Amino acid sequence: FNGDDAVVLRKGGKDDAGSTPTPEELETQLTKLALAIEVELELPEIVVVQEVENTAILQELADRVNAATGTNYMAVSFETSDGRGIEVGFLWDADRVALLDAYQMSGDDVEAAFGPGSPSPGREPLVGVFEVEGEVITIVGNHFKSKSGDDPLFGVNWPPIRITEVQRKMQAHVVRDFADTILDADPDALVMVAGDLNDFQFGEPGEGADHPVAILEGGAGEVPLTNLLNLEKDAETFTYVYDGNSQVLDHMLVSPGLYDLFAAVDVLHFNASYPDDLGEDATTPLGASDHDPLEGRFNFR
Repeated sequence: FNGDDAVVLRKGGKDDAGSTPTPEELETQLTKLALAIEVELELPEIVVVQEVENTAILQELADRVNAATGTNYMAVSFETSDGRGIEVGFLWDADRVALLDAYQMSGDDVEAAFGPGSPSPGREPLVGVFEVEGEVITIVGNHFKSKSGDDPLFGVNWPPIRITEVQRKMQAHVVRDFADTILDADPDALVMVAGDLNDFQFGEPGEGADHPVAILEGGAGEVPLTNLLNLEKDAETFTYVYDGNSQVLDHMLVSPGLYDLFAAVDVLHFNASYPDDLGEDATTPLGASDHDPLEGRFNFR
């Protein structure tokens, strides 16, 4: 619970022996997440999933929602460089949305920022190209390096040494460069960058203006991305609680073309501020994760 684990669903995999749930624990988690998608998220067209073991277990979650609600959710994810087997994934309702393409970002820059040769091998971004009401939208699902390994706020070093922000900045540049390839060709393209970025919407002391979220928002000469989280009410702007501190780790950034279709944004608070022991109660969606999901609504008609 250090901001690195949003939703954990494991069934075998890599070096995950210490975190693999029992069959009973997995059943509880799947039940709670299915309830969360139905009751709290109210069956969105597309869900960006930050942590899942593989496509099979994600499709199991989709099938449970489908059986309860009559939807037609499908799942996709790809194996990543994360040593614990964590993958980024998408769920989408095939009756309302068409998946045109899905692939994992690759290349030397991706390898350096996310791959086995990076400072901390992690989750390569997942790209989904969807068609919604005749419009094509490209969504980049992310799970950046966590802050685990940084100095504590009240430790011997002040200001704290944040060694992990170097890698998150590398990761942000890689994703921003990918977005630029789309937006340079078509500034009106519908692009979203979303997920657990494991960083705040502002620079920390001594960090300057080039923090990871600002890199994604864009600099001089780049088509800007708007962080929808900044449009939420101040009192509602948190997605995680760490040592009693409400903070933001999860973001949703959109291109100007997609922002033109923007209707509303909400952080759905049914996880982060609830007691941990609710995670063991399969009768309620409360406490299904340790992060609160960020919901963006758009008018495509």
